[in-house]
Amino acid sequence: MVAGGEAPPPSTDSGGDSNALAVQRQTRWAGQEYADMTKLRELSAQHAHLAARAEARAAHLMLKVDKLRHVATGLREKSVLARSDVPTLEEGIAQLNAQIGEAAKHARPGVPPTSDVTKLQIQARKLQQKVADKQRRGASLELRAARYTQKASEIKVRADKFLELAREHEQESQVYRQRADQLQMAADGRLGPTPEARGVPPPSYPPQ
Repeated sequence: MVAGGEAPPPSTDSGGDSNALAVQRQTRWAGQEYADMTKLRELSAQHAHLAARAEARAAHLMLKVDKLRHVATGLREKSVLARSDVPTLEEGIAQLNAQIGEAAKHARPGVPPTSDVTKLQIQARKLQQKVADKQRRGASLELRAARYTQKASEIKVRADKFLELAREHEQESQVYRQRADQLQMAADGRLGPTPEARGVPPPSYPPQ
């Protein structure tokens, strides 16, 4: 009793402290969950960035591969074109050799061939030289094409490695994103809206 016979008001300090502690605890949990979600999303973004870089590198290399293959195809076409006259030239050589053989049948033994025969021999030799030159040029072009193709194959192997790396990072990004989404759904189910919607600011960390 106090002066005037009035009873003192009931104390509410303990109940207020309990409520305040509960609010602080819930706020701390919410802040920690928010930090976990942001960290997971940061890791997801990092892996997505690495995946995009690997894909860009692979695309750059594949462009080189296509260019090299294009050059190799052009060289093979030139090789075929360089050798396209060889069958006709070989037919001419065969005809000249037949004429030379026919002339040799009618020649008298021990008598040197006439100028007509030697002229045929020169013509046949010239055609043989043209065939050899065209074959050499065709082989040279084919060799260059093979080298370009080999270079393209080596670059293709590097591009495939970058593509595989991009897939791995993309999978990691999806895993972290899904974990963050699951944590977000769990937090929303327990606490209702997100920390921002409830007016809870994100936790601040000292600069490292």
